[in-house]
Amino acid sequence: PSALAAIAHRSCTSARDFGRAVGPRRSAAASRIDRARSPDAEMPRDAAIRRLLGSPDWSIRVVEANGDCFYAAVAHARGDGETTARSLRDAVADALDEDARDALLAARLAGLDEFAYVDDCEDLDALKARLRRPGGAPRCVWADDY
Repeated sequence: PSALAAIAHRSCTSARDFGRAVGPRRSAAASRIDRARSPDAEMPRDAAIRRLLGSPDWSIRVVEANGDCFYAAVAHARGDGETTARSLRDAVADALDEDARDALLAARLAGLDEFAYVDDCEDLDALKARLRRPGGAPRCVWADDY
């Protein structure tokens, strides 16, 4: 589980860098269109993403931006039928320890607003409970915030 947390963190950083390489963030209207299209529909940016991936064997699948999107993408990629966004959130929360909590608190105290979710978590158990909230739930933590 601790390896999963490290992979999730590295992947989120890479995803942000990847997004900058592909282009600016999409508008809310464009994101709604993306969610409405079929998972297999081609978009103009797909060709650029395929070039970055470097292999015609890779496919692009749309995952709804709902707070569980990173976890849903990982679950889909595993393809085992058992891994879910819920099980991955649980694995990340289970891997969290006091050292990781201290690092998140230090980032927040340094003024990083994306870590504001730690403000109302008075202890490790409260933070773990917060990380387990599913996407779309009030005050859920998106994977790129962890």
